[in-house]
Amino acid sequence: DNTWRYQLIARYTPTPNWIFNLGGNYDQTPIPSVALRSLSLPETNSYGLVTAVGRKFGDNLTAQLSYAHRFYQKGSIDNT
Repeated sequence: DNTWRYQLIARYTPTPNWIFNLGGNYDQTPIPSVALRSLSLPETNSYGLVTAVGRKFGDNLTAQLSYAHRFYQKGSIDNT
């Protein structure tokens, strides 16, 4: 089956040299039922948040510091 990923990112540039990003996403699991989930692939739907700050040092150099965190839905395994 097909799965979907939704993502939204906002960018704020208060000056030409500073860039701030904030975003979030949702990933749909490719495993459709708990009967198909296993210990080796315990995939569930997940949400993510990301934030970043960047600084331009001229036309050819930009440094960026970012942080991302994933949140997974609780899932069960039932393949007995």
